[in-house]
Order: sequence, then structure tokens, then C-alpha cells
Amino acid sequence: MTNVARSVSWSPWNRFEFLKDKSKGKCPGVYEFRCLGKDGKPLAIARTRGVDHAGLIYIGRSLGRLRLRISSFYRHVSGKSRGGHTAARHYLCWKFSRVFPLKRLEVHYAEMSSNRAKQAEKDLIHAYLRRYLDLPPLNFQLPATLEPHFKR
Repeated sequence: MTNVARSVSWSPWNRFEFLKDKSKGKCPGVYEFRCLGKDGKPLAIARTRGVDHAGLIYIGRSLGRLRLRISSFYRHVSGKSRGGHTAARHYLCWKFSRVFPLKRLEVHYAEMSSNRAKQAEKDLIHAYLRRYLDLPPLNFQLPATLEPHFKR
């Protein structure tokens, strides 16, 4: 993992209602979705190597406004729009709501330049993959830019 991922300054975890505040998420950056259990704590998710106690279900980036990218996921899975976010299509197609109900999903994000966001997303996914030998449930593929990590 490079210093980009280590130095990410995350917002607090929020329910999707934070999207109504148009002053939030105006810049590019990275974001993560997690699911809470019925007890309000992050849901423990079994992975190939261990358990993800943070409940992460997706790691993503936005090269434009974070709020718009995150809201495209929310609008799609809540039935308010169609298309847009790949993770939303997977969430609906494979009925992830059975395991990760929309009302228990949260998001946090970190604003940064587009170039830094590309690197941070790659680093965050790479760190998750190294730790759990698996991707977060809604990340269905490795970013193409992750390939150089496997040539070592």
C-alpha cells in the first residue's frame, strides 16, 4: 500500500440522507460502502481469509463530484433511477439486499484530486485483497491498474 491510501482523511460514516446536503462531496475522491448489522455495528462478513469486521461491501472512486457518484448508486438501488453505477446493478441483479439491506448501508468518503483518487482506490482495493484474499462483495473485478502489483 502506498502513502496515498494511508493518508486518506475520511468523512464520518453517513447514511445516504447526507446526500441531501449539497455542500458535501463536491470534489473527486474515494468512497466506501459498509453494512451494519441489526445491532447497529458493522456487519462481520466472512471472506476467503478471515472475517471483515468493518463490514465493507464496496470500494470506489469518483473522478468528478463524489456526491453525484454516490447518489447514482443510491438512486438506482432505491428505484429512483435506472443505470449509472455498476455496483448498483450488481446489488439489484444478485439481490444483495437480502444480505445487505439498503436501510443498513452507510458511506464514507475522502476528497482529493482525480489522479490521487485513482491511486487511492487501487491501493485500498489492493490492501483489502492482500488482507482477505478476496474483493469486497460489490467489487466484481480488479481495477486494470492493479495488475502491476501482481508482477512482483
